[in-house]
Amino acid sequence: AAYCAIPRQTAIPVPPGTSVVDAAAIPEVFMTAYSALYWSARISPGESILIHAGASGVGLAATHLVKALSGGGEIFLTSSSQTKLDLCSQLAGGGVRGINYKEKNFAEEISSATGGKGVDVIVDFVGASYWERNLQSIAVDGRIVLLGLLGGSVTESGLNIGMLLRKRVTVVGSTLRARGLDYKRSLVEKIIENVMPLIEKGKVKPVVDSVYSVDEVQAAHERMQKNQNSGKILLKF
Repeated sequence: AAYCAIPRQTAIPVPPGTSVVDAAAIPEVFMTAYSALYWSARISPGESILIHAGASGVGLAATHLVKALSGGGEIFLTSSSQTKLDLCSQLAGGGVRGINYKEKNFAEEISSATGGKGVDVIVDFVGASYWERNLQSIAVDGRIVLLGLLGGSVTESGLNIGMLLRKRVTVVGSTLRARGLDYKRSLVEKIIENVMPLIEKGKVKPVVDSVYSVDEVQAAHERMQKNQNSGKILLKF
């Protein structure tokens, strides 16, 4: 296909000096990350954050946005391997703390690193299997933004409401595709205003893991399902 039809209000110009391939990795990841950080979590400069799936497209975008727009607070990332964590740190220009969730309990690591205080914001794609540890990791008056349910939607031990009350935690669930046109238009305006200048200056960049032809869509899905990607997987038509 040479063309596709979209509402004109959701179109984002290709930044100068950015290839069409790299530009294709911008909208979904940066729109999702921006809305989670600044509209749902309302993160402020100096606040600490834990970003799960740190090597995913959205995870990397969130890390870059926090460093560029809300610097000063500690940034913690979880991922499945040290290789991915090293890449996250390299792409972010350092200044992040990586936690290999296959080898360490991230709640214990957060508690140790923060002196038991916890982090101000958690961005989570996993859901049920992380629920208890997220509650242990969040600070008083913290915000948890839930963007996915990779670890299920029902907790095994039951919902711990008591800790929500004691810590005055705000939990926000968010999806992007189901949003109405007005929301998406407003979000695109913010991306053009606040994010695109950072991309043009090279302070923030989309991360492309791999590009597959549409005939290779099954292989692309398999790479994602095996958790092999770091950054965005793109399909080329």
